[in-house]
Amino acid sequence: TVVETGVARGITSRIALEALEDNGEGHLWSVDLPPASAPQAHAQIGMAVPDLIRHRWTYVRGSSRHRLPRLLADRGQIDLFIHDSKHTRRNLLFELDRAWASLRPGGVVLADDIDLNCGFHQFQTARRSCATLLVCHAEPLQPDLGRQDDRGLFGIARKT
Repeated sequence: TVVETGVARGITSRIALEALEDNGEGHLWSVDLPPASAPQAHAQIGMAVPDLIRHRWTYVRGSSRHRLPRLLADRGQIDLFIHDSKHTRRNLLFELDRAWASLRPGGVVLADDIDLNCGFHQFQTARRSCATLLVCHAEPLQPDLGRQDDRGLFGIARKT
């Protein structure tokens, strides 16, 4: 059972869904609310997810603040939580705290762009029952976007 926040075009969703399909079991629930200032983003939600694996996917439209608590309560225990939505300290802690409470022992939370605030550090410091890993990622050179090398960090915490 996988829950993610932040879908956008659905690249991460697709990777998770392909893994679930390869395993022959599992389901992904994705919560996202594209910004009202970008109406074209609504039409692009999950466009990277092929029809062949959509039977393992449920898109939940709305903000994580409004949708995530109920979704987690309905799911019971989850195996994996992926945070890739609004990258504020407040939102990151809100999501990780709730996901952690629903995470089974041995389950994992993954948070993208943790270098944007101190939320992940605060989260991991408050929990003795987790092993963490911080990973640097780099996007390929994108000269058409005027960026040289866009580095960031993502954090992984495993509930022991």
